[in-house]
Amino acid sequence: FAPATDFWVRVIGAPVLVVADGAGAVGDGIAVSLEMSNGRVVFDVDPQTARHSGLQLSSRLLHLARNLRQ
Repeated sequence: FAPATDFWVRVIGAPVLVVADGAGAVGDGIAVSLEMSNGRVVFDVDPQTARHSGLQLSSRLLHLARNLRQ
């Protein structure tokens, strides 16, 4: 595997949806973060990061997100 910094250099601005696990992970290149809450998977979304990567997230996905980072 390539070092993490090499990954970010190749991914920034590319149409890649970066997803992480853990609370508060959105931002700084990460568009979606997943975590468990009361036995359910919940997620937060950073629409601006997705747009910066050339991705358009559906309104349905945004509606289901627990939090939207603005």
